Amino acid sequence: MNGELVRQQTMTNSFCRGLLAICLWLLAFASQIAVAQTAPVNAAPVPNAEILEAKIAEAESAADPSDEHKNQLLSLYQQALSYLQETAANEAAAQAFREALQTAPGEALAIREKTAASSAAEAEITLPLDRSSSLQDLETFLLQDKGDLALANNLLADLSRRLEEEAARPALIRQRLQSVEEELTENQAQQQLLSAAEDESMDTQARRWLLEAQAQALRTENEMLDQELSSHSARVDLLEAKREAAGQRSAAIGRRIALLEELIRTRRQADAERAMLAAETRRLEAEGQHPLVVRLAGGNASLSNQIAQTVAQLDDIARRKEATELLERQLDGDFNSAREIIAIGGSNLSGELGNLLRQQRQNLPELRLFERKAREREALASQTGIKRVLHRREQQRLMDTEAHVSRLLAEAGVDEASESMRTRLVELVDERRALLQQAIESEDLLLLELGELEASQTDLLKTIKRFDELLDVNLLWVRSASRNELAELGALPEQIWRIISPSGWYGAASVLAHQATHSAVFILLGSALIAFLWGRKYLVRFVEETSNKLGKPITDRFAYTLQVLIVSLVAAAAWPLLAAVVGWQLQVSEAATEFSAAVGIALVLLAMQFYLLRAFRFICIPRGLAAAHFRWPEPSLQLLRREL
Repeated sequence: MNGELVRQQTMTNSFCRGLLAICLWLLAFASQIAVAQTAPVNAAPVPNAEILEAKIAEAESAADPSDEHKNQLLSLYQQALSYLQETAANEAAAQAFREALQTAPGEALAIREKTAASSAAEAEITLPLDRSSSLQDLETFLLQDKGDLALANNLLADLSRRLEEEAARPALIRQRLQSVEEELTENQAQQQLLSAAEDESMDTQARRWLLEAQAQALRTENEMLDQELSSHSARVDLLEAKREAAGQRSAAIGRRIALLEELIRTRRQADAERAMLAAETRRLEAEGQHPLVVRLAGGNASLSNQIAQTVAQLDDIARRKEATELLERQLDGDFNSAREIIAIGGSNLSGELGNLLRQQRQNLPELRLFERKAREREALASQTGIKRVLHRREQQRLMDTEAHVSRLLAEAGVDEASESMRTRLVELVDERRALLQQAIESEDLLLLELGELEASQTDLLKTIKRFDELLDVNLLWVRSASRNELAELGALPEQIWRIISPSGWYGAASVLAHQATHSAVFILLGSALIAFLWGRKYLVRFVEETSNKLGKPITDRFAYTLQVLIVSLVAAAAWPLLAAVVGWQLQVSEAATEFSAAVGIALVLLAMQFYLLRAFRFICIPRGLAAAHFRWPEPSLQLLRREL
């Protein structure tokens, strides 16, 4: 009994072990099948760049009778190599984005702390100058600061451009990620098809390498795009911090420039005033002396006045340039805000968004005003350029003082001048030469300032036109009035009742009666209306009789056409004149009410339209201006008369 149980237990254990072995064998067989199915995708990993370059060199040197086959093989190797290079670039970019995600917040914080410290330090602008600094030193510092400002503005513009590009990147990245997934799916399908071909030729190997290299490039691009998207906010914050710092530096340099320009203007004004005072003193001292001395002293005084005027113009041009640049910055900010409004509103620019755009359109400067200022600037530049040329020519003539004095004496007919007179003339000529140099320098500076003003005004005009074009395109879809809300619809019956209310019209009639009894205008109006109505038949008869004189060389005159045109305009004025005068009286009456004034405004507005229609209808009467003088066909005139 016990032996039989042991035998059965042994058989059971053997059966279980056999069943387990069969299951393990089936599992191993299934795994081999799965490996066999997936192995072609990864069976031929792409080699490195050195191997591909060697393959390219081998293919180029191979004596293949088929150039087409060799070129095709070279193309596959080269494409695979380019995908490897793209993979390396993607990996480097992904690593840079990972590092930016870690370091950008700290860098942004450090930049903002430094910016805040610099802002506190630059609260008071100091210049490395003292009272002994010459005008030339001031101008040198000004030129240096203008160069620094140009660099700072370029950096600021570049950072702003990069921020605009980064604002659009998330949407582009998501689109590209979707495309990468689709390309990867297609790549895997092509690899599976290629592995099923069971072809081990060089072409097949090259195609496998190409597909695997492309897959690697796509996978690394996917990783790079993920890292770019993850680090986007940190990198944008860093760019904004850099832009804030660049903006602060630009503003600080701008304040230094403004201070230097003010110092230079003050120094130039002081120099011009001193020169003008000295020239006027010499002119007064020259009174009663030789006419040549008086003439030279007067000329120097006049030139000093011109220099003072040029310096004053410099101050005016500088202020105009500053105002132009400020307006351009404001409009540029408004332009950016308008673009944001349009981006927010999309195709539904209604309500407050549409009102904001209309407000910005109303606040745009008049282009005609700037065009007139541009003409004034060009005229001033032309005058200054001419004076500068004349002053340079005169300066060249005064290079030899003694020779010029001798020439002046000869022209004045002075054979022998006293030593004191000659000394006086030499002093005046030397003073003239110094004044000419000062005049030329101020004119050069004025031309430079005018050029900068022209550049500022050109930028402003471009901004205005760009802004205007943006509003033209988008305001077309903005309603000029809001939709009728339920409350407004409920108010319509009340407004209609106000229009047809008997009390309002009774009040208007009372105002009209008051004017008829208290104003002489109605007496004149009545007389004119009676004259028009009574004389209309004579005017029509004149038009018809004049038409009989047309077409005959002896009697036809162009004056007849002008006479008929005037008569037609006069004949059509009766009833429109009545409406206009009544409307005018309803507005200006002492007893006028709100309703009567509104009726008067409407009558005046309608009177002109009514007159134009009446005048055109009278022009179209039979044998009238249109028929007899312009030879319009009668069927067309009948249609016009019927429609009018």
